[in-house]
Amino acid sequence: MKAATVDGDAGAGLESVARAAVDRHHVGAAVVDRSVVVEVEGEASAVAVDGSGNVFVTGYSYGSGSSEDYTTIAYTSLGVALWTNRYNGPGNNSDYVRAVIVDGSGNVYVTGDSYGGSAQDYATIKYSAAGVPQWTNRYHGPSVGHNFATAIAVDSN
Repeated sequence: MKAATVDGDAGAGLESVARAAVDRHHVGAAVVDRSVVVEVEGEASAVAVDGSGNVFVTGYSYGSGSSEDYTTIAYTSLGVALWTNRYNGPGNNSDYVRAVIVDGSGNVYVTGDSYGGSAQDYATIKYSAAGVPQWTNRYHGPSVGHNFATAIAVDSN
């Protein structure tokens, strides 16, 4: 249950990262070769795979009436979309998710930076294995500057 990159290409679009993650996933002795079509314009920043082979792609996409929003998509090991979640921060502006991780219970955590009205703040979200948002936490540091979360980890509990 670790985060991964696809060929080190952090600038790949959500569609190509999702396709590469699913296409390269091994199921038993066979390699899954399934195209995944993602109808979004944006950029993926991280990929994680859980113990069952489900693939979680996260990055940003452009929202209707907003700017860049967190976008997280879950796929089965066969490339079937399970759920999609978007997060548009309180500033209705630039929200960039930077990392994703899955815990042993299948909960998905994403973190990055989100415009809060005056600057970028940390924003971390927990989703259940079914994709239901459990909580969202934001952090704005003591100065008026920007705050960027770039990695996330979970413990074994």
